[in-house]
Amino acid sequence: MTERLAYRVRLSRRARTLWLKVTGRGEVEVVIPRGYDPAAIPGIVERERAWILAALARLERQRQIAPTGPWQPPDRIELPAAGAAWQLTRRATAQPGVRVRQLGADRLELAGRIEEMAACREALDRWLLRQARSLLLPRLDAASRSLALPYRSATVRLQRSRWGSCSANGAISLNGRLLLLPLPLVDYVLLHELCHTRVRNHSPRFWALVARHCPDHSRLRTELRLAGRNFPAWAAQMS
Repeated sequence: MTERLAYRVRLSRRARTLWLKVTGRGEVEVVIPRGYDPAAIPGIVERERAWILAALARLERQRQIAPTGPWQPPDRIELPAAGAAWQLTRRATAQPGVRVRQLGADRLELAGRIEEMAACREALDRWLLRQARSLLLPRLDAASRSLALPYRSATVRLQRSRWGSCSANGAISLNGRLLLLPLPLVDYVLLHELCHTRVRNHSPRFWALVARHCPDHSRLRTELRLAGRNFPAWAAQMS
């Protein structure tokens, strides 16, 4: 007999539909708007069992691999959004600082003063930023044209607390660490920010626009909230 999933229900004045959430403490939370029929909740939770168990498993893996000592360069780098992975080697040289060199389709090298961990981390950040600009900006432009949601300009930076933002004049800023996410989550962030070129706030009108282009946005939002906790140890954590 399948074990019943434990969950708690929270009433939210801001919620428009039922929303499933797995918290950082490993709890399953069902957020419902006023007037929602509670009798429908168990069936919905059961239908989403596979997703809930996968989210709980990801959280447990992250707890097990959380770094316990000083930062160290990884042996392997994976960028899910780019569909690419590299083995990372290190080579000490007399040159000042540290640089990342591409040695082949699946090999990278940290070269320079590799005993300086701060310099190694800065070099990897610069490399990640270059990769992000080459992938995210063209993808944003293609999404803008496909959705007929124009923007004024776009930049990519390494941010700690936001996946993206859109200014009042339509300037979009994207977090280079988006490359560490699965591509569907990246595309959701791009859509989210493009929708802000039409509606600046998170009003019902905004979410209606998002839902028009992405009916599954509630699930993607939940996965995105967990994603920052599932970064590999070499990448700075989202706070």
